[in-house]
Amino acid sequence: AAAAEAAAEAGELLAAKTAALLVVGDEILSGAIADVNIQAAAAALRAGAVSLRRVTVVGDDLAEIEAELRLLAATHDLVITSGGVGPTCDDVTLKAVAAAFGTQLAPSDAMRGAIRERLSGEGSPSDARPLADEVVDKMSLLPAGARLRDLPPAPSARGEASGAVQWPLLQVGHVFVLPGVPAFFAAKVNGLVAHLVSGGAPVLKRSASLSTPEVELAPLINRLAATHPAVKLGSYPSFPPQPEGAGGAAGGGGGADAAQLERTLVTLEAEAGSAAEVEAALADLVAAVDPAAILKTEEACYTRGARGEGRGGEEAREEDREERRSARGAERRAEALAGGCVGLRRRAAEHGNSVGHRGAHCSDKCSDKCSVHYELTGSESSRRPLTERSKLK
Repeated sequence: AAAAEAAAEAGELLAAKTAALLVVGDEILSGAIADVNIQAAAAALRAGAVSLRRVTVVGDDLAEIEAELRLLAATHDLVITSGGVGPTCDDVTLKAVAAAFGTQLAPSDAMRGAIRERLSGEGSPSDARPLADEVVDKMSLLPAGARLRDLPPAPSARGEASGAVQWPLLQVGHVFVLPGVPAFFAAKVNGLVAHLVSGGAPVLKRSASLSTPEVELAPLINRLAATHPAVKLGSYPSFPPQPEGAGGAAGGGGGADAAQLERTLVTLEAEAGSAAEVEAALADLVAAVDPAAILKTEEACYTRGARGEGRGGEEAREEDREERRSARGAERRAEALAGGCVGLRRRAAEHGNSVGHRGAHCSDKCSDKCSVHYELTGSESSRRPLTERSKLK
């Protein structure tokens, strides 16, 4: 908490490698409202290279909120709360935050001014109905020593509520108190990670979507985990929707039909410094499975965005992705020319493709969506239409 206060005082970013999310609300625990803020927080934190280590959901109980806040604040670099900051009697999050930090609620002139300006001022949604004094009084009570952090306007996003970024963020130490309304929460958590937090090391992620049941892949995945200890592997089965009336899992048939419909997403992750290990693990995976079972491979990198160089987060991520694509493509083409990429050569042969001085190219046998072997080469031709790719052979 002291480090967070010092960073805020100096106008510096809060250094955070780990984070926890505390979701508050009886409506969540009762099932009356479906929570979507966990996913929003996880995605935003991951994009900022902050590891979300724990999510806790509690009801509108002052003692429980305080106890969880104390635990989470003691074990994580960053704590985010969701919900319980409204004007009604069941909104007790701020009182719990104050208790967790050993302080009291106190009137905030800055918050009172923000409330009047945004909810009761001229042209505001509540202009025709000025807020009751008791509402303003309650909403302007903040933990003593709390900071109101202003965020720059965020670019418009699908589903983002108008004006969601106009409210300042409430910070108490390394705890940030966010509203529970999903559109407001999403805008706030994205702004928080983008402008006030400096995450850990960038994380490189590769994935492969396979038409192989997870139970059949389990031995291979376990071997890969042992062979590449620096890589975190995950496998996630799914059953794509089938046309109405079809058999198998969608039609309630189960058994062998369900197994034939099953898809498995295999993910491989590591810090960017272990990128070579990720690529090696993916190559081993691809070489060990039936080429026809490989539906696609994907890559994503979650990074801090090199703020010191003045690059925006998404701009930096795209530059990093392009750098890795170029490097990986050169390596794979060199391997193909040297005859060392056994998996690539085998898959190219089985798909009727050639491995030449341009790398692997799709043949007329493959559909325009084919992403089997040429993704391993990073070849620019793989991004061209089928008719253009065929001319390169």
